[in-house]
Amino acid sequence: MMQLLINFKETMYPSFASFLGSRNQELLLLLRSDHTPLLLIWGPDGSGKSHLLKAWVGEHLSHEDAAIFICADEAIKIEKAIEKKVRYIAIDDIQNFDENGQRLLFHLFNEMQGKGQHLLISAQAPPKQLTNLRSDLQTRLSVCLVYELLSLSEEEKMEAMHQFIASRQSRVPQEVLNYLLSHSARNLSFLLNTLQQLEHYALQRHRRITVPLLKQYLKEYSLG
Repeated sequence: MMQLLINFKETMYPSFASFLGSRNQELLLLLRSDHTPLLLIWGPDGSGKSHLLKAWVGEHLSHEDAAIFICADEAIKIEKAIEKKVRYIAIDDIQNFDENGQRLLFHLFNEMQGKGQHLLISAQAPPKQLTNLRSDLQTRLSVCLVYELLSLSEEEKMEAMHQFIASRQSRVPQEVLNYLLSHSARNLSFLLNTLQQLEHYALQRHRRITVPLLKQYLKEYSLG
């Protein structure tokens, strides 16, 4: 199993390597280089796109580069990114941006040309299938290099969970991870979000993280 190092802080920017697995190594190489200024990755809900984008931003912040993560309900941040000439910009789930958000994105594409900026976009489908986007924005997306984010194996999901809890310096027994992987939704986003919420759940109740506590949490929030 590939060992992947993480340097987390509470900002929750992970090492993107831990969320890619062996089937996405070409994408990993692209993300680690500065040779692809416009990149769009796509995959279904829960495939780990948001974690990947945050990790990409965190990687550049760790090198003291200007970087920002923007989702649909934070579209106003695009104006700040343009004004500050932020070099690395991550746009999450572009299909969820409303009319004003799409207008700002179109403006961003126009403003960043020739300025050495990099744009990483995530979507639920390839650009041609994002029919809810305005036509001029779809035209801009057509110049992006497009990659499908391929799903992780069970072993790679387990490795990602190990890296995630190590980054938070949490203590989660292996039997808890085994139960979570086998008794809940297996998409990466759900697994990592559950681990994060379970940590808070345990702290609030002054209890150790155990399988019974996980079962209680999943039942209480109708997740199991």
